[in-house]
Amino acid sequence: MILGIDPGTGKRRCGFALISDGRLFRHKTVDGCRAIAYAKALYAVYHFGQCVIERPRLGVIYEKHLMKKNKIITDAGRAKLAMNIGQNIQLASDLTRELEAIGVKVKQMPPKNKATKWRKEYWNTVFKWEGRLPSGHARDAAVIALQWEKESGWTTKSHFRFT
Repeated sequence: MILGIDPGTGKRRCGFALISDGRLFRHKTVDGCRAIAYAKALYAVYHFGQCVIERPRLGVIYEKHLMKKNKIITDAGRAKLAMNIGQNIQLASDLTRELEAIGVKVKQMPPKNKATKWRKEYWNTVFKWEGRLPSGHARDAAVIALQWEKESGWTTKSHFRFT
């Protein structure tokens, strides 16, 4: 199993998804303050060996972030955006440190421009998903885990033996 994490601060902004053999096994979106505890709880139950975390690059403020419905965002708005990006970077670093401490192989990867923003129909087809869709953050986490599984060649078989 591979755990994908799309970190975010605030209520219901941190997306988690467990991928097993290219299929979505479990997903959840939690409060950013509970992200580390939730990741450890997932590990206690599922004993995944690999994790990929989307980590924003420092200072990533695109032109689209400077405009809001054809109006220029104020300096205060840009400062708030920069602060949110910094909090997400810190959360990604904290998650990495805590997961590596319990023996999980962790890879941080920068977000690729719209690479995780799949149309709902395409997402349903790839993951063979039926029913209510997970949150956008959990879908992004599933996509980065699936992409990393294919790029890296990491096996999805757990490296733990259950006795």
